[in-house]
Amino acid sequence: MKRKPGEKQAAASRANGKNSHGPVTPEGKLRSRRNSTRHGLLARAIVLEGESRDRFNDLVRQLNEALRPQTQIDHLLVGKMAASHWRQVRVCNLEREGEKTLGDHEMRLDRQFFRTLDRYLKLQAIPPKVFPGKRTPEVIDSKGKSPNSPTQSEPNLNPI
Repeated sequence: MKRKPGEKQAAASRANGKNSHGPVTPEGKLRSRRNSTRHGLLARAIVLEGESRDRFNDLVRQLNEALRPQTQIDHLLVGKMAASHWRQVRVCNLEREGEKTLGDHEMRLDRQFFRTLDRYLKLQAIPPKVFPGKRTPEVIDSKGKSPNSPTQSEPNLNPI
């Protein structure tokens, strides 16, 4: 059974209740929204406040130049590699600053980068006969037919 607070406690609670109920200004709300961000490894945003958007864009540009993605899927995989590498660099910087519990994150990001690179390279290795054109998914018209569907003598080897 709960005890009722005494008169002194109730008065103190009322007095405290008159004090701040959180940030009021847009700037204060924006700042408080990030209060729980310790390392940002699980944040939705890839580039956090205080990090260089230009350096991230340079990383993406370098990966694009090295891998030369051609399709949207290729670009998606390159973007995923850039994000995991960017977060992995963040882990290294945090460890240098004294954060101790990030080893699991570092291994996860390393695996993610190389798994994505492996998928990208496997996709690049699919011969043009199996994956014709620019390796994009087939477009189906309103009748359920593909304008590029194979003829009777040509088997459909498109894996998508």
